[in-house]
Amino acid sequence: MELDPDKPARSASFVFVVLGLVAICAGLGAMLYVTTAAVGGVTDEPTRKLLLRLAWGSLALLCVALVLLMWAVLRHIRQAVTGSPPLPPSQYVNAWELAGKRFKLPEEDEDKWRTDDDEEEGGEGDQEEPGEERGPK
Repeated sequence: MELDPDKPARSASFVFVVLGLVAICAGLGAMLYVTTAAVGGVTDEPTRKLLLRLAWGSLALLCVALVLLMWAVLRHIRQAVTGSPPLPPSQYVNAWELAGKRFKLPEEDEDKWRTDDDEEEGGEGDQEEPGEERGPK
């Protein structure tokens, strides 16, 4: 069995996510309790409606936070039980080279963007090949 060097970082990240969601749930639960308790003692109708809206809003957010908490815990348990095989490294692709191959200026625009430096260096501008160093040669 191999030791995964990223496992402590992932576990710490999971703990922070769970603790954050638990804190959010606790805050929303306290707000829900306070607003529902305050509704009973209020006789002013606009204030009562406002407190009820606040209670419903906090209940909706509490449900969303609980769903996210359950999803995070179940995902962590599933990954711990099944384990995920390491993925092979992806192939290196030079995005700048690909973009340069795709982008072509129309013929009439080429001279418009050419500078004095381009003419001296053969039209290459300041572009360098990967691995080349700048500076005096």
